[in-house]
Amino acid sequence: SMPGGVVGEIKQYALIDRNTGHRCLLSDEAGRLHLLIVTPTGMRLEPLGQLPALPSSLCYVGNGRVFISSSQGPQIMIQLNKQRDPQTSNFFSLLSQSDSLAPLLDATLDQSSPELSLVTCANAQAQGGLVFCRQGLRLEVEAEAELPLVCLEGAFATQEGLIV
Repeated sequence: SMPGGVVGEIKQYALIDRNTGHRCLLSDEAGRLHLLIVTPTGMRLEPLGQLPALPSSLCYVGNGRVFISSSQGPQIMIQLNKQRDPQTSNFFSLLSQSDSLAPLLDATLDQSSPELSLVTCANAQAQGGLVFCRQGLRLEVEAEAELPLVCLEGAFATQEGLIV
């Protein structure tokens, strides 16, 4: 188990051996990754390391590779390793990472430059921060509704009007 023998509440899992179910990846509420090994004589939980964000789902894709999505941080692809990485102390290495804006907590248009730019308060917890979106940005109205002002929780102004 992890330092001090602590394993948090299990939040996500992925079977590695789909036919036999003898090995299963587990992530806990603290974003730690574990390997559960089931044998005829019992089971064993091996710590694999700390993930960069709390997983929303784990998907074992084969050949020791795992895709991990997160609603609070980046989506990552990792490679499981038999040896501990001396730099991270994890039994996996990061293969790729794609940024995510989820959850998008607030946003405003940056009107200081001629090109359209959106400044967002994105992600959560340790992964949270300001994100400047410039490339490929296109705003579309998906729905409009008249709301009583008592329901208003947030608004920001644009050159064209008010967005609620």
